[in-house]
Amino acid sequence: MTTPISRREFLEGTAAGAALRSFSDYQTAAGETHSRWADPLPAGPADARLRPGSPAIDAGTAVKDVAADFAGIPRPQGAAHDPGAYEYKADAPPK
Repeated sequence: MTTPISRREFLEGTAAGAALRSFSDYQTAAGETHSRWADPLPAGPADARLRPGSPAIDAGTAVKDVAADFAGIPRPQGAAHDPGAYEYKADAPPK
């Protein structure tokens, strides 16, 4: 059984009484290396499509049952899938 943590503990990185002072500390404590700490550069506040130069482009993991994004664009468009609802495609038309 897992112990729920509060929103404050999560945001401050103090769950279970251990202060995590950096993102690197979190990765070490969690035993994972796949998370990223970067602005994904969305197209806008209500538009989750990625802009050119986004660090999220080709940074996702393939999910075998997800062959296309929310707009119907086939995944992947580059070297790997993009995380989130939309796959980056340089020539994709605007919404």
